[in-house]
Amino acid sequence: MKPGTSVTEYISSLLAIDQELATTEEAISDTTIVCHLLRTISESFAITVGVLKNKASKEQTVDAVTVALIEEETLLVQRND
Repeated sequence: MKPGTSVTEYISSLLAIDQELATTEEAISDTTIVCHLLRTISESFAITVGVLKNKASKEQTVDAVTVALIEEETLLVQRND
C-alpha cells in the first residue's frame, strides 16, 4: 500500500485486478486476496491485522477484512483530527 492511499482505494484497486483476472485461468481466490491485504496494508494497521490473522480462516472473508480495515482507518483519521 502506497503512502497516502486510503484503505478503500487500495482494496478497490485489488478487487478490480481480481475481477479482471476472474475471467482468465489466473483467477485469484478470496483467501489469496485476504492474505495479500493483510501482508501489504500499511504498518499503522498492525494491531487490526494481528487481530484478523488470529481469527478462524472462515471468518477471514474479503468482506470482513475490508470492513475491519475501513473501520480502523476511520478511527485513525478521527484520532488525528
